[in-house]
Amino acid sequence: MKITVTDALREGNWSYLSWSPRVADETAFQAFIGGLAARAAAYVEWRVGLEHYSDPAEPKASVLKEAEMHVCQEQILLSAAAVAEAARDAATPPFLATGPELRAEAARRRDRAEEILAPYDQGFQRRLARPDARAGAGTPPLGEYRFDEKLGRIANS
Repeated sequence: MKITVTDALREGNWSYLSWSPRVADETAFQAFIGGLAARAAAYVEWRVGLEHYSDPAEPKASVLKEAEMHVCQEQILLSAAAVAEAARDAATPPFLATGPELRAEAARRRDRAEEILAPYDQGFQRRLARPDARAGAGTPPLGEYRFDEKLGRIANS
């Protein structure tokens, strides 16, 4: 993991008080944020591959750390949006933004993370990540078509 719980809390200026009573205390809140940071780290490592993720060379290490922070903040913002939308007291909202505003910021964070990860994306190595789709039942894959000279067009094998 490239980012720490302290980094994530400082980045968003997060405090457990806004999450109360859903989160009992600072320790529980840090454990929650630590779980989201670990999930963000696993996502970035999965996207770029272990070779890129573990490379300490700059600027790659800093760039991937930034991407990890964006993914982590996205997850925190989505959680905060759920808390804001579930708040019963509209007079004292738990956050300075509404649920839709928090979700919009989360989307912005995800978009930025995707921009950063794009040059390092190892998706082509994860066969199941981008499955091939077929249109219709029984449609043969493209490789099973051939040019039929008698018909003067492409036909099934």
